Amino acid sequence: MSMPSKFRLLSDWIESNGGPLVLTSTQNAKAWRGGFWEDESSHYRAACNVKGWTGLILIEGHQFAVLNDLPLPTIAANVDDSTLLIRWLYAESDEELLGAAADWVSRFDSKSVPACEIELACRPGSLVIFDSAYDGTADHGGATFEIEYPAESIRTYMVEADEQTAFLVDRLV
Repeated sequence: MSMPSKFRLLSDWIESNGGPLVLTSTQNAKAWRGGFWEDESSHYRAACNVKGWTGLILIEGHQFAVLNDLPLPTIAANVDDSTLLIRWLYAESDEELLGAAADWVSRFDSKSVPACEIELACRPGSLVIFDSAYDGTADHGGATFEIEYPAESIRTYMVEADEQTAFLVDRLV
């Protein structure tokens, strides 16, 4: 499968060391303190307590989207006027997964019902996605990427492309 010309990767694959990933603006990332599960007040524990595929945490007035569940490899992409986060559930290769994701995007119906949706205000500019266990200011192996269009929410879709390929798509809209 080949990717449509308007399907553009914005980051490399990233994954956590076991917990959820966090998405926020690069400015807001400074407020994230990570931590340990044992510390009941840690930001990491708050992220781990999010229910569902995607959740929202407010810290010091800043919004943090939590990409929950297993430590799924995740990559950011841009298609037309949407930013997508593609989370790898299972596939034989990243090429197969990205091809299936591009195919899904080309057939996407705006009336599709997401598995979940959160409100998250994003202005055009830099976003960062990183392991929730780390401080937002640390060199955490996360990814920083630019979004061109504002977004008001994240809609998460669970996609089973075939028996060997499945993924989550977090669509910033």
